[in-house]
Amino acid sequence: LFRVQQAMVMADRVVVTAADGQRAHASLNRRGHFRALPGWVDVAEIQAYLSEHDRTAQRQALNLAPETVTFAHIGSFIPRKGLHVLIAAIRLLLNNTQDAPPLVFLLVGAGTGPDPYADLVRHAVADIPGADIRIVPQSPDPYRYFQAADLFVCASLEDVFPRVVLEAAVFGRAVVTTNVHGIPEMLGPSDAWLVPPDNAPRLAAAMGAALVAHMRGDTTRTRRAQRRVTRHFDSAIMLPHHAELIRAAATEHSA
Repeated sequence: LFRVQQAMVMADRVVVTAADGQRAHASLNRRGHFRALPGWVDVAEIQAYLSEHDRTAQRQALNLAPETVTFAHIGSFIPRKGLHVLIAAIRLLLNNTQDAPPLVFLLVGAGTGPDPYADLVRHAVADIPGADIRIVPQSPDPYRYFQAADLFVCASLEDVFPRVVLEAAVFGRAVVTTNVHGIPEMLGPSDAWLVPPDNAPRLAAAMGAALVAHMRGDTTRTRRAQRRVTRHFDSAIMLPHHAELIRAAATEHSA
């Protein structure tokens, strides 16, 4: 840890992807050499994917009936992603949801081989009989799940600036997410349903509210999120800023 901190103090520039991270390391920013530059998403790539793939065909390939409403969590099966909290929230949601269409929950990103945390997730899922919760292995084409889903959930306990949230917004999916670290810098409460981490009741309530909005055809938050991400976090906009910072640091160092 000391060597990492020493490197951050001595570097010409330290770039973090969220202002929250810059604040967290403020004591090391002794020369004003820290910069917060957000992460990015390739909007053109996603738009091309959407134009080349049919959503109905994607859902059929994933065995998602037309009448089902699908929540997707896409990311690694590791504790900080909060899958155990999500499963507890799913239980609460199913217990408290009435007159809803059939619900499917896709948990995408399970690794292969022995994994104690993945086993914990599988046991927790098995403990909710009758629920359609599908554990999906890591995929070379994660976009198919964004396109096929109706709603996206991020349950992270820690996450600096998760690209999956940006991707879900560009795909036009309703976003329910914890408000950890840089996530509120991506989307605000008018763009997504934000909840505190490690709080299954609040997460379940937010998922329920997003489900109600979806069933009513209310896309207000979804459209706002999509506009915000495409205007502020597109790689075509952000990468030039990163390149300019590199050029400035190189110029100062060689002077």
